[in-house]
Amino acid sequence: MVDPPVHVYSSPLRRALQTAEAIARSAQAPVSVDEDLVDLHYGAWAGLSPEEASRRNPQAFALYTRDPERAVAPEGEPLSAVADRILKGLQRVGESFPGQALAAVSHELPIRLCVARVAGLSGADLWDLLLPTGTVVRIAVTGGGFELPVPRPALASRRWRDVDPPSREPAR
Repeated sequence: MVDPPVHVYSSPLRRALQTAEAIARSAQAPVSVDEDLVDLHYGAWAGLSPEEASRRNPQAFALYTRDPERAVAPEGEPLSAVADRILKGLQRVGESFPGQALAAVSHELPIRLCVARVAGLSGADLWDLLLPTGTVVRIAVTGGGFELPVPRPALASRRWRDVDPPSREPAR
């Protein structure tokens, strides 16, 4: 059994904050908003489906799907910066409560980026992580690093990342 968190940290976005507040109520713990846990700034891709983003920016989307650590959402944030930001935030809050259980509520992509980095995954393997909505991921903050206290995360079959950028040839 996992100890209940003594403190809950959340992205400022409403969908994460509502989850954090529910966890905090159950654990009788305080909630703090942490800007480091916010979702990727999707820029020109905000509100688009993967297929729409692929059609609008085929080269950028191809990089996003095949090498996320080098990708940048057009007019948005580099994915590597999101991973750096999330891990920096987790390190900071983990060091504030050494040896105690905490909860950090974020969003799918930042969680994927974080778990992929900690697990040593590279490239498109991040899209294969099986992380459905509501997944709890345990990450231990260690002296200067992170550990996944369970075996390497399970990989799922490939999903939408196999959407290829549209051909430059006109449709017939």
